[in-house]
Amino acid sequence: MTSITDALGAGAGIDSKALIVELAAAAREGRDKALTAKTTSNTAKISALASIGSALTEFATAFDIDAQDATISTAKLVNEFVSGFNQVRTMIASATARGATTASSGALLGDNGLRAATSALAKLPLRALAGGATAQSLNDLGIATNRDGTLRVDRVKLNAAIAADPVGVRAMLTSGGGLDSGLTAVRDLVMAKGGPLDASTMRYTRVATTLAVQQARIESDNTKLIDRLTLSFGQMDRRVALIKASQSYLTQQIAAWNSTNNG
Repeated sequence: MTSITDALGAGAGIDSKALIVELAAAAREGRDKALTAKTTSNTAKISALASIGSALTEFATAFDIDAQDATISTAKLVNEFVSGFNQVRTMIASATARGATTASSGALLGDNGLRAATSALAKLPLRALAGGATAQSLNDLGIATNRDGTLRVDRVKLNAAIAADPVGVRAMLTSGGGLDSGLTAVRDLVMAKGGPLDASTMRYTRVATTLAVQQARIESDNTKLIDRLTLSFGQMDRRVALIKASQSYLTQQIAAWNSTNNG
């Protein structure tokens, strides 16, 4: 019958060190798996916030256009604004989507900072813009909000507004207190130090630091476990060697005693 010490490798010529490493790895597997999941999720949050912040900054910067710049028509400017807005809004929707499980949901589902950013963007079509004689907001120009938060353009209403006040509408959509100022205000509100996105980013950055400390603790605990197991197996090996030596001596003595008695 195989002894427990032989089964574990003690005194049996088995690579005890490799066995110890395997035992330690099995002990840390659950902790590693849970920590990896948290780290992956937190990293995804930071990455998603950075992407949304970058897209919002690029969107706001794109509409710093002089009213006298004739290279882009007023109607095209409106279309580009709606397209840019919808791109940012779609990114936010993806990041905050609720899935059937946590794994299938957006990385930033329930994030307060992103919720505040979404609210600021939603108010933009109703924000008063300087320059117009009759129209006062994007909504007055036929830019309306869909149920999913994206924007659409009522071209009939837009064309009528441009026809009624071409200079004023142009001023609303270009630099000098119009759309660019509105977008800049939203961007600054959302992106400012201590603002919604910055607060969320800082929170997840602190979490990342905590997770790194926990990972280091797992590594340290694993090293200590290996040291303890190595010591225990070493002591076991020495005891088994003594037992085997005693067994060999007794076997020899019994054989000698039997030989003497038989003779």
